[in-house]
Amino acid sequence: DTEWEVRRAFSTGGGGYVCCRRLLARRDEEDLPFLNFLLGKAIVEHPDCLDLLLFQLVVLRFIFRDTKQANDQQKKILDNKGIRLDRAFHLYAVIRRATQDSVSTSLGQGGSLNAVNLMEFESKMTTARKSHQTCLSLMKKFWNLVLKVEKSGSSAYGRPSPAAIEDMVHCVNDYEVAIEDAKSEYRWLMEKFPESTSVILSYAHFTDTVLNDIKAAKALRLKAAVLENEGMVDVSEEVDDKKFGDNVSSISSDNDSRANIARFMQSWRNDIVGSEFATLTSLQMRVQITLVLIL
Repeated sequence: DTEWEVRRAFSTGGGGYVCCRRLLARRDEEDLPFLNFLLGKAIVEHPDCLDLLLFQLVVLRFIFRDTKQANDQQKKILDNKGIRLDRAFHLYAVIRRATQDSVSTSLGQGGSLNAVNLMEFESKMTTARKSHQTCLSLMKKFWNLVLKVEKSGSSAYGRPSPAAIEDMVHCVNDYEVAIEDAKSEYRWLMEKFPESTSVILSYAHFTDTVLNDIKAAKALRLKAAVLENEGMVDVSEEVDDKKFGDNVSSISSDNDSRANIARFMQSWRNDIVGSEFATLTSLQMRVQITLVLIL
């Protein structure tokens, strides 16, 4: 094309880069369509200019919020094996900031989360989950101790030995400490990141499996479902499974399974602990009568 040099808007890629930067520095939203056109033309004329490619990546990622094109542009730049160290650091900073903004949005912070806050969140979340797991392990350990005492048959009159009781007491004490630690971490996370679905769902699981508060866990899971579906209905409203899909279906299925287990245990209660329950009821009645007579 003999007229290519005449029809080119920018004689060099650096000139196109500076022109686009100057236009963006005006901070006028009405200039954005022209900036997009100008940047595209500069890249067509100088496709090997890395400054232009990096600048277009920044514009696509943080101004136009076009994730698909930004990812394609990022892949194209990463395929360049001869990238200089300063350009590589520039690209790293862009990728790091994009990742940080994505995590911040998922945590309900709207892109305002900095690196320090993100590290603090990850640390607190790890500690909370560790304490949560400790609670579950201690629960299992306690019932294993009870089962071990029953199978040993070495205790007199069906009572556990002092050593077994001491182990159980230590287990319960450790369990209470782990619960308080988990509560403290989850409460901090809920106050700091009230719209983070990952925090809400983790706390709901803790409320369900450790605190055994089914209603609170259901409310938390419903709140997470609302946030994931961009608040289509209020939490207090009746939930429609068609709107929330698998989120609410899993909640109702969990509740149905719990109800079935509760009904099954209730039907066998008299055969398993019938006499103990009757003794306990009689003792409670006598205590109440005694208190009434004393007062």
